[in-house]
Amino acid sequence: MKSKAKRKSKSGFSLVEVVYSTAIAGTALGFAGWFWFESVRASFISEEKLQINSDVREMTNTLVDLGRAADYFYMYPSYNSNVKNFTMVDGEEVYGSDRLGDGQTGDLLLLVYEDAGSVGTSGYPINRIVGIYREDNGSEEAPVKMFIVESAAISDPLADPEASVPNVSDIPNHDTIVELAEGLADGKLFYNFNDSSVMVNAMIVHGNDAKQVTDTYNFTIKPRGGTN
Repeated sequence: MKSKAKRKSKSGFSLVEVVYSTAIAGTALGFAGWFWFESVRASFISEEKLQINSDVREMTNTLVDLGRAADYFYMYPSYNSNVKNFTMVDGEEVYGSDRLGDGQTGDLLLLVYEDAGSVGTSGYPINRIVGIYREDNGSEEAPVKMFIVESAAISDPLADPEASVPNVSDIPNHDTIVELAEGLADGKLFYNFNDSSVMVNAMIVHGNDAKQVTDTYNFTIKPRGGTN
């Protein structure tokens, strides 16, 4: 009687094959992860650049519309309670002790508009005040905001414009025209050029601490009368 010997065939992969396959799979996953990360990063940068472009358009349009029509301007180091400080001179309140002159930089710009149709004892009365400022929040990057004081809210049209500037407690109610900006004029947003125009110099920022997109912004405002 013949015995039938069965040969068992070996199945599975050798150690070398397993290592080789794992290396290939790891490389493929690595490339897939890198591609996904770069896609997300590119999408983020594209979106933030669109936001920056939107901020630039908003700020430029605002400055063009407001700057050309202003009769004169004043600049201050920042928008704080010192803006409303005054001294008494001959029984009148005199403001402006912290106003900035030629070659100085600040974070608050006051644009002043006068009523050319009437003249008071002290000149043309003020019928509008616009303040554009970088919020003083203790950080290099801060929002750029704006307030507008129309004629009905001006306490004394013949007084210095600082008398009608809103209190700093009103900051949360002011419009934001740029999400975040870093001043590039000695750390400030505005530069007084020859007491006749204002140069805006900023780094506009979008994103967070981990991923930020920035772009520089330069613009010149030239009110009709320079500083008063």
